[in-house]
Amino acid sequence: MNPCSRGFAVFVRLLLMCAASLYSGCHSAADAPADSRRLTAIAWKEHPASPILVPGQPGSWNEKRADTGNSIIYYKHRWYLFHSGVDAGTVGRIGLHVAAGGKIVGPWQALRDQPVLGPGVAGAWDSESVAHPSVMRRAGVFWMYYGGTDGNRQRIGLARSGNGIDWKKLPGPVFSPGPPGSWDAGGVNHPSVLHDGRRFVMAYAGWPDGRSAIYSQIGIAVSTDGMKWSRLAAKPVLGYGGKGHWDEIGLMAPRLWVENGRYYMNYSGREAETALSSLGHATAETLDRWTRSAGNPMLHHTQIRYHEIGWATAVWFERRWYLLATANLDYGVTTLWQEVLH
Repeated sequence: MNPCSRGFAVFVRLLLMCAASLYSGCHSAADAPADSRRLTAIAWKEHPASPILVPGQPGSWNEKRADTGNSIIYYKHRWYLFHSGVDAGTVGRIGLHVAAGGKIVGPWQALRDQPVLGPGVAGAWDSESVAHPSVMRRAGVFWMYYGGTDGNRQRIGLARSGNGIDWKKLPGPVFSPGPPGSWDAGGVNHPSVLHDGRRFVMAYAGWPDGRSAIYSQIGIAVSTDGMKWSRLAAKPVLGYGGKGHWDEIGLMAPRLWVENGRYYMNYSGREAETALSSLGHATAETLDRWTRSAGNPMLHHTQIRYHEIGWATAVWFERRWYLLATANLDYGVTTLWQEVLH
């Protein structure tokens, strides 16, 4: 994620999975450094302010859902939270909420001219829907990776902005499904992108031809310029869990970050019995060798008041870990979870 010297006037130590570039961090004298290694040993509780985002009014662009992606950046003394929304016709768009005053709990307010990114024109690769933003800021420019579909195939695109509000899409997707017979030939989505100091790295969800996105696994791609991508391997780096496991039939929604040369990823997994999702965590010394945490799942769907949970974006703020996570009950919301301090 982006260091303070590149324009983030941040007075707390932050670790933002979705900000998507190497973040060296800055903190107040009273603040302690983050330690991602202990994430799965944490007991979590829902913050009293949660959910922080809820669906809009009938007829609005986010009438049914106000969640997924949850890409958060601290910019000009405000938190910028990019997220997906779905209208009554199930069309996905991407919106932006901001929280002034430097408080992760909000209150969060919709910025003007919502949504900030919508589907493409008729015939475009993203003409039906866009969702799941992963936003970073490099050299004074916001970069947004997002999932899109024409109703046939899901792919990943890129848009850029000078202010985080007015966006211009690159023509065509920057990442597409794999060749016939490959594990991700059916579709790719859920990008999470960072720059590790040497190259761009993307974690993404992919699934085989003939199956739905529920049956996805997680892959890694790399790039020198953020636009031309190469798959790291011919196989997913995180595949289906074992029989009866909480992530037996699907892994999705990776949230990727790097700290002290080590890679970390939160992700969602689906069990076979109910197909409901819970939260997990994995780590890697090298991008091709990931290890699931022994403490998985971090939060199981049976432990919460919602019927499932996913998209866990981690934030280190004022000596405590927070998770921004999508949750579903009758509709999709963005929830806030905090570390229980002892």
